[in-house]
Amino acid sequence: MLESLFWGSSLRFFQVLIFSTLWVMIGFFIAGAFKTIVGPERTRKLFGGGGIKGLIAGWAWGMLLPVCSLGAIPIVRELHRAGVKGGTLIAFALTVPLFNPLSILYGLTLSDPIAILTFAFCTLVIVSIVGFVWDRLFPTAETPQVDDDPIDFGMKRMVALFHSVSQLMFGPAAIYILIGMLGSVATAVFLPHGAMSTMLERDNQFAPLIVAGLGTPIYSTPLLAMSQIGSMFQHGNSIAAAFCLLIFGAGINLGILFCFFRLMGIERVLGFLTLLFITAISFAYLIGEPLFPKGVEVAGHTHAFDVYTNPFVGPGDYKRLALEGIRKHWGENEMGGSYIMAGMFLIGSILMLADRKKFLSRWISAKSARPSNDIILPNWVISTVSIGGLLVLSIVGSYVYYPRPSETLEQMLTANLDIHDATRGEWETAMRGIDAQTSWSRMLEVGAFIRTGELSEYHRMKAQILRDRLEHLRHAVEDKDLEEARLNTQKADKAYRRLKRAFLSDGE
Repeated sequence: MLESLFWGSSLRFFQVLIFSTLWVMIGFFIAGAFKTIVGPERTRKLFGGGGIKGLIAGWAWGMLLPVCSLGAIPIVRELHRAGVKGGTLIAFALTVPLFNPLSILYGLTLSDPIAILTFAFCTLVIVSIVGFVWDRLFPTAETPQVDDDPIDFGMKRMVALFHSVSQLMFGPAAIYILIGMLGSVATAVFLPHGAMSTMLERDNQFAPLIVAGLGTPIYSTPLLAMSQIGSMFQHGNSIAAAFCLLIFGAGINLGILFCFFRLMGIERVLGFLTLLFITAISFAYLIGEPLFPKGVEVAGHTHAFDVYTNPFVGPGDYKRLALEGIRKHWGENEMGGSYIMAGMFLIGSILMLADRKKFLSRWISAKSARPSNDIILPNWVISTVSIGGLLVLSIVGSYVYYPRPSETLEQMLTANLDIHDATRGEWETAMRGIDAQTSWSRMLEVGAFIRTGELSEYHRMKAQILRDRLEHLRHAVEDKDLEEARLNTQKADKAYRRLKRAFLSDGE
C-alpha cells in the first residue's frame, strides 16, 4: 500500500510538473515584465482601474496571455501589488487559464465550434458576474498601490527583468504553485484508477457537482482540459460536467486559492468561491442539454479522466511502472519548460548570491549617464512590444506545437507500429501506441485547421473513426483479450490508413 502511494504520487507529481513548467515559466516572465518594464502605474491603466471597464480589461488580457492556473499565480500577485482592483483581478485570474490562442484553436477542432464558443461566452459572463458582485460585496477591500522608481534604460532593464523573475521564483508564488501541484497529486493518488470513468455520464444529474468538487484541487492545463472536453462531446458524456471541468479543473487550483487567501483574507475567498460555484453550476445545468451533440453514440464510460486518478491498476511492480511512466511522459510532453526553469533557478541562485549585500539592487536602481547617441524608447513602446511579443509567441507556438499534417502523419506511423504489438500480447507497448495515436490524431486536425482555416466534416469523421477504433482496442488490451486485440488492431490500422489518404489527398 505504502509502496503504491509513494510511486503513484511520484509519477503523478512528475506528470503535473512537466505539464506545467512551460506555462509556469511564461507566467513568471509576464509577472516580471509587468514589474520592471510596464511598471505599476501603467499596469493599473492597462487593467482599466475598476468597474465594468476593469472587468472587460481583466478578461481581455486573460484571453490573450498564454498561461495556466499555476502560471497565473505570480501574475496575480504582481497585479495586486500594482494596485489592480479586486474584481478585475478575479476576472483576469479566472479567464487566463481557460482561454488562450492555443487552447481555443485546439477546442474548435475537438467538437462543434458553436459549443466551444458558447463555453467561452458563458465563461466570460460568469467571470463578469463574479467580479462585479465581488466588488459590490467588498467595496472597501484593501488594494496596495506601489509606484516603483523607474529603472534606467538599456541593459539595466534586462538585468532587472531576470532579477525580478528570479526573486519571484524564490518567493511566495513558488510555494503557492507547489501547493497547487500537491493538491492535484493527492487527488490523483487517493482516487482509484478509473473512478471517474462512469460518474460523468449524461444521465447522472450530479455529474456537474462531482466535477466541481473534484476539479477544485485538480490541476489541468488549458490544452489538456480542451482535449478532455472534446472527448466528453465525442463519447456523449454530460456536457454540464464538461463545462464544470473547464471552470474548476483548468480555472482554479488550491495554489491560487491560497494565494487569494493571503492577499484578500478568508472571508473574501469564501465569498469568491460561493459566487463561482453558484454561477458556474447554474450555467452548466442551463447549457448542458441544448449543447448535447445530436446523433452521438453514448459510450457509457470514458478514459479521459484516468490522468486524475491513481496510475496503477491492481498489484504490480510499482517502481518499474512509475519509472517507465516517467520516461514516457518526458518523451511525449517535455517542450523545454523544465530546461528553462532549471536555467532560471541557476541564474536566480547566482543573482541572489551576487545581491547578498544589495549591490546588484543598488546598481539597478542607481542612475547612470547615458551615451549621447543612445535612443530612448518611450515606456508605452516597450510595454506594447513586450506584451505584443507574448501574443506573437502564442501564435508562433501554435504552429510549432501543431506540426504540418504531413509531419504529424509520420509520427502516427511510429505509433501505429507500436499498436501492432497488441497482436503479440505486448500490452504495455500497445497501450503506449494507442495513447500516442489518439493524441496525434487530434494534433493532426489542429495542424490542418490553423493552416487552412477549416476542417471538413469528412476529415473530422475519419479522425473520429480512428479514435473509436482505438477505444475498442484499448478495452481489448486492458482485458488482455488476444483475439479481440488482433481483430481491433486490424480495424485501427485500416482506419489509420484511410485517415492518412484523406489528409494526403488534399496536397499534404
